[in-house]
Amino acid sequence: EVQLRQVIEEPAHRVGLELEAGLTDRLVDELRDYYANVSFVSYMMRLLWEQRQGRFLTQSAYSRLGGVSGALMALADTMIETMMPEDRTEARRLLVRLAGPGQSPQPVLLTQLAPKERSRSFDRVCTYLSDRLIVFRSPGREANEQVAMDDDPDVVAVLAHPILLQWPLLRNWLQQDRPYLMELAQLQEWVDLWKKDGIILTGTRLGYAYQVIKRHQLDATPEMIDLVEKSQLKFHLHRRRVQSLLLLLLLLVVLAIIVARSGYRAEYRAQQEARQARDQARVLISRENGRTPEV
Repeated sequence: EVQLRQVIEEPAHRVGLELEAGLTDRLVDELRDYYANVSFVSYMMRLLWEQRQGRFLTQSAYSRLGGVSGALMALADTMIETMMPEDRTEARRLLVRLAGPGQSPQPVLLTQLAPKERSRSFDRVCTYLSDRLIVFRSPGREANEQVAMDDDPDVVAVLAHPILLQWPLLRNWLQQDRPYLMELAQLQEWVDLWKKDGIILTGTRLGYAYQVIKRHQLDATPEMIDLVEKSQLKFHLHRRRVQSLLLLLLLLVVLAIIVARSGYRAEYRAQQEARQARDQARVLISRENGRTPEV
C-alpha cells in the first residue's frame, strides 16, 4: 500500500500538482485489488490531470470519471472499439475464458489460452490488452510483478481487476457464452479426475467430450485432447477384444452344433445297424423253424 501511494503521489508532486485531501485514500482503496499495474495508474492520473482545477487533482473529477471502475470500463470499451474485427473476436474469446463461469476470475495458464496453432491475432491481442485488461504473472515471482508472455511455460493470465466482471460488454459476452464455458469446465473436471485417479472417458461422456472439442477447437487444451484420444484408443481396443471374444464364442457354438449333429448321425446309424441285425437274426431263426419271419 505504501508503494502504491508513492506511485500515485510522487509523479504528481514532481510536476507541481497536489491531490485533494482524501483522494489518495480513494485511489488506493480501489486500486488495491488491481494487480499493481503502473501503466493503468498513470492512465488514471492522466484522466484526473485533464480535469484538474488549477494545480489540484480533485475528488469531484474522480467521481465524474466513475472512480477506478468507471475509468477502467471506459478504457476497456475504447480498446475493444478500436480493434480490427479479427482481433475483437480473439479478445472476446480471451476475456470470456479469463472471466470463467464462476463469480471470481481465476488465473489460466497461457498455454491453455493459446490456440493449438498460435496465431498473430492471439499475440497481437495479448500484447494490446496486457497491463490494462489482462495481467501476465508467473507463480515463481511476486504477485505484482509483470512478466513477458514467453518468459516461462508456467505463465498465467488473469483479468487485471475483478471489477471487470461488472463491465457491461463482458457481462453480455458471458451471458451469451455461458453454455460454452460450462462445457469447457466439465471437460476440465474430467481431465482433473484422469490426472488424479486415471479415470478415462467411456460411453456418453466420451461422445460428449469429443463433440465439445470439435465445437471449440481453439479452446480445447492439449490435456483435454489427450484425454479424449487416449479414451478413444482404449475404447477401440476394448471393442476389438469384445469382437474377438464374440467371434470365438460363435466358432465354439458352430463347433458344438457340428459335434452334436455328428453324434446324432452316429447314433442314428448305430440304431439302424442294430435294427438290421435284429431283422437278420429273425430271418435266420425263422428259417431254422421252417416258417416265414414276421416283419
